[in-house]
Amino acid sequence: MELKASPKVPAKGNVIEAQIEPGMGPIATALVRKGTLRVGDGIVCGPFWAKIRALINDKGQRIKEAPPSTPVKIVGLSGPAGCRRGIQCHEERQGSPRPQ
Repeated sequence: MELKASPKVPAKGNVIEAQIEPGMGPIATALVRKGTLRVGDGIVCGPFWAKIRALINDKGQRIKEAPPSTPVKIVGLSGPAGCRRGIQCHEERQGSPRPQ
């Protein structure tokens, strides 16, 4: 049996840890389960949302996208997301209301 996640669907994942780092603000370490997470994507994580400003891989390097099964630090959250929360990528559509 071969298990693969499609990199072409909107990204979904789980937060492993969250913290506030000086100079970066709230960040969350997440594991991408499905889809590809990209810089500039809009995500929702519990009561918090983000337009991803940066993705940092496990080696401390900035990357532009994170395919499935990749652990990344997400920079740009509106607050410190709790652990075990799911993240979900949302595509902004013209005329859709923005989270407040």
